[in-house]
Amino acid sequence: MYLVMLAGFPMAHALHAQQATVTVKPERATVGDPVIVTARVSAPAGSVIEFPSVVNAGESVEALDPRIVHTRTGGNEVVSEATWRLVAWDTGAHALPIADATVTVGGVLTRVPLPTMVLTIESVLPADTSKRTPRPLRDVIAIQAPWWDRWSQYLVPLLVLALGWAIWKRNRKERPAPPTARRDADAAFTRLEAGALGAVGEPAREVAIATEIVRDYFAARHPDAHVSLTTAELLAVLPLRSSEERATLVELLAFADLVKYAKRVVNAREAAAFTERAHALLGRLATADVGDAQVAA
Repeated sequence: MYLVMLAGFPMAHALHAQQATVTVKPERATVGDPVIVTARVSAPAGSVIEFPSVVNAGESVEALDPRIVHTRTGGNEVVSEATWRLVAWDTGAHALPIADATVTVGGVLTRVPLPTMVLTIESVLPADTSKRTPRPLRDVIAIQAPWWDRWSQYLVPLLVLALGWAIWKRNRKERPAPPTARRDADAAFTRLEAGALGAVGEPAREVAIATEIVRDYFAARHPDAHVSLTTAELLAVLPLRSSEERATLVELLAFADLVKYAKRVVNAREAAAFTERAHALLGRLATADVGDAQVAA
């Protein structure tokens, strides 16, 4: 512990003693042990005493807690005490310099030097092993993993692939066959014939729907046979080889145009016959298309 006697305060306070002390407990410690540094300043009553926030001890000494200050007043003096809790991470002697404290009394500020203490840090190792140079690293010990651990990097991807193949195969079996133009047309004609629109007073509508089924089939089979084409334009782009099939198609489409545009009156028997002929023609054309595809394959 060091004691510093101060002078230079105003004459009104000259009869009061001012002093500053600094203590370190313990003065000798080992690496990692907490150390308490305490600075104590007394001044005349009514004085304001302030301490620095940190102890400037360098990188090897670290503060564990913020500074704690306690002040008490008794009689004709005020005593203020600041505490810092530190820890050192390197052996040897460490100076603990603390910046000046300040005492303000009667509007006059006076700096109070705080003594620099020395902290000695000792090694926790025995005397014969106090060398601080570490030994070189040893080689890594190779430990052989069990067989299942070695093969797991191959088994897991194989299991994932097998599971994915099984799911794909099952979905492929469950997935219905893709629709074709012939299948769609047959299904549409079956629904139309079952509805018997002509028998319920809508023969013209039955003719119109049968015509749409035929045009949809041609549009699906031939890219140029758009449903928006006129009858003449449609006949021009269709690759019909049989003159009989062409004549039948011309007759059907011409009759449909009369019903649709010329408001030709059609009865239920004519509508049913139209639907039957259109369905039969489509069946012959579809069979010819399949035969051509097989020959091409």
